[in-house]
Amino acid sequence: MVEHPIRLDILDDLEGIERGRCTLFLGAGASQTAHTSSGEKAPSGDDLSKLIVKNFLRDDDSWSLSLENASSLAISAGQINRVRIEDFVKDKLSRLEPSAAHKKIPWFIWRAIVTTNYDRLIEEAYEDPTAVQALFPILSEDDLPRLGRSDADTLTLLKPHGCISQPKEMCLSTENIQRARQDRRLLFSYIEMLHFEGPVIYIGYSLRDTHVLSMIYELTQRLGVYRRPILFVTHQDQPRRADIERRWFRDAFNSAYYEWGFEAFMEALAQQIVPAIGPSKIFEQMAPCRAIPFGVSGKVSHEVRQNDEGDWECWLTYSFEDDSGFAGIFFETKREALDIQDFKRFKFQLNIPNNVRRDPHLEAFKLEGYNRTFPHFLSIENLRGQGWQDCEVDLANYTSGDLDVHQMLLRRVVIADSGGRSALHEEFKLGLRKIRFE
Repeated sequence: MVEHPIRLDILDDLEGIERGRCTLFLGAGASQTAHTSSGEKAPSGDDLSKLIVKNFLRDDDSWSLSLENASSLAISAGQINRVRIEDFVKDKLSRLEPSAAHKKIPWFIWRAIVTTNYDRLIEEAYEDPTAVQALFPILSEDDLPRLGRSDADTLTLLKPHGCISQPKEMCLSTENIQRARQDRRLLFSYIEMLHFEGPVIYIGYSLRDTHVLSMIYELTQRLGVYRRPILFVTHQDQPRRADIERRWFRDAFNSAYYEWGFEAFMEALAQQIVPAIGPSKIFEQMAPCRAIPFGVSGKVSHEVRQNDEGDWECWLTYSFEDDSGFAGIFFETKREALDIQDFKRFKFQLNIPNNVRRDPHLEAFKLEGYNRTFPHFLSIENLRGQGWQDCEVDLANYTSGDLDVHQMLLRRVVIADSGGRSALHEEFKLGLRKIRFE
């Protein structure tokens, strides 16, 4: 659990998180949560700087230099050092694995992700098949045509300083970073426009990252009231210093400030905002999919949440004002339809609180293809008030007319109830979890 949850005023400022309007901007501090498979912690920028000073300048680690300055001096000491430094940095970063915080990023829909880090932690996090967006990395202006594919199902990852996947293109030295602003000016222009299109969340930067702060200051001056809200997520465990920094960020950039770090921030998002991945975790075989109420005659609302055991649950709360009402949840794949011919049963868990119901039947689910629907009705008389109960449907005899369900490519699963079978003007609640085909 998060010791210091996100304050509601920050969420009010960044109203676009749940609707996918926010851009993530990740710095070195975000990578600090990662480790190697052997448990070795990710090196910070200062760590890499000290290692470069020791290995390439033959000096001790008391020479305090930024990573860019250390790289510049080491490269100038001998051109061959450039390749050796590239290989050295690549070796240090390529062994890292995404942290729990990185793995939560694909749970949400983002407008874009920008990172000045060289590692591939974001790319590896998005290799999870349940990620709600497909990732398209942009490393140079030659990749910019990919931006034309951007929509709710695709996500642009911009890496203006390069990546270990292309070590020769990494901007390691001060000269490289300055040259990149000229050679990749269209890339930086696109990044600047993201501050006009929606809120931007900076994670893993500090007051020492003057190049980033200078960019934001310039944007704030140029865009004025048209610049969207900004949130800085940093790690500052000294309350007095956090208060001073918060006031400065507010006065300098009119921005919100969150001092408890990347891990706490992503955990708080997962707790306080319904992540788009939630329904997919309920029904992994149809990921990514959505769970929303429909048929709004009377009150209808739903909540997706993770319980203490880590299971994802979806709860539907509804009431009907007349018997024509219809309320439910549906899971729909936006990718290829699911071939279910090798599955023998459909299993899930239901939780029906002990409410009065006129008829002990629920339209438990419908399996829908592109031109065929297979409805199924389930008696819930023995389920009410019993907590979570296992439900199972044998697909062998699941037919619609002359067609067997196995002849259909599945695109949607619907769990629903109708006013024709429910008592009117009463509130009902239905819990659903662990949906799967076997």
